[in-house]
Amino acid sequence: MKHRNGIEGTQSELVRGQGMRRARYRGLPKVRLQNYFIAAACNVKRWIRGEAWKLAQAVSVEAAATGAAAVQ
Repeated sequence: MKHRNGIEGTQSELVRGQGMRRARYRGLPKVRLQNYFIAAACNVKRWIRGEAWKLAQAVSVEAAATGAAAVQ
């Protein structure tokens, strides 16, 4: 059950957001390839979201540093 908590959110994101519930093609090899592409797209989106968050954090830290320097 420990591992289930970690995968439930990802599974939900893939089914609801990426359309992994239904296969577009017939045949196991094509469906498997489709699922690999969906998972790769999900990973890329998560990576971009993480990089944007890091950039926003760096900008806010820099703005706070320059704001504090301007006050003194």
